[in-house]
Amino acid sequence: MPYGLRLLLVTALAIGILWSSVPGALACLFPGAVRQRAEPHDEWPPQDDPEPIRTTAPALEALGFERLGVRSEKPLLGQAQYSFDYLHRAEKTYASLYLVDKRTRRLYFFTPYDGGASVLSADHKRPGADLDGYYLAGGLPNATPDQLWVAHKRQLAAMEETGRERAAKGTMADRMDAAKAWFTGVGKREVRVRHLRPAFLALLGSIMLYQIVAGLPWGHWDKFSLR
Repeated sequence: MPYGLRLLLVTALAIGILWSSVPGALACLFPGAVRQRAEPHDEWPPQDDPEPIRTTAPALEALGFERLGVRSEKPLLGQAQYSFDYLHRAEKTYASLYLVDKRTRRLYFFTPYDGGASVLSADHKRPGADLDGYYLAGGLPNATPDQLWVAHKRQLAAMEETGRERAAKGTMADRMDAAKAWFTGVGKREVRVRHLRPAFLALLGSIMLYQIVAGLPWGHWDKFSLR
């Protein structure tokens, strides 16, 4: 294969690696740089929700949750993810649904406490955490909403043994503040671990591209040919 063609192919590969991995690498480097937006209620009526969200809502309502609204989370250069948020006023707990694909949704319960402490329980595989009465988190894959709620309440009881008090104010602004506190606090490590692979690929692509560009003045052009 001609040297010039090989050089073009390697360059295209390096650019392709960077193009696909840079958003994840930025999330790894800056886990707290997530822009949130409360979506207008009239643009997101419940009857127009995606089917996986719409079919789960009755189960949450049966547990005492009410719809709070829709929130978007957008990392640097990444795509926005929409979170369909609910609130249990008596338990001062948020429930959030989001889509993995058109037919699959995920659910987690999130209860903020004073001092930035929190409890998070998810119905999918995720890293567990037990930070000495400050952060309790875990996953219960394939749990139904009521099974997950029972598990979450057990974690709430464990947190309250430390004397902490629940801090949810029950507004979308408070939900966004709680999410920001998670991304910039106890959630940073999880976000970084989740995006280690794209961070490595971005580094690899950068090294490849640097080697190509740095080598051009030192002989590449003399060999460059597509034939």
